[in-house]
Amino acid sequence: MENPGIFFGLDERGARLHVGLFKFPKIILTAYRDAIIDDQLGNALQNVIKTLQNTENYDVGGKHY
Repeated sequence: MENPGIFFGLDERGARLHVGLFKFPKIILTAYRDAIIDDQLGNALQNVIKTLQNTENYDVGGKHY
């Protein structure tokens, strides 16, 4: 994986783990964009995000470019 982004935090509020890619390689970015606009895959992603947003243990970040 190119450009991994990993953060672990521990404080009085608890533990946090943030993971992702700092910058998608071009081939992955193209595949990701294609998946988002695909009817089936895009809807599946929206359902996963909604499920995570309705839990206490996960936080889905906002728009970042």
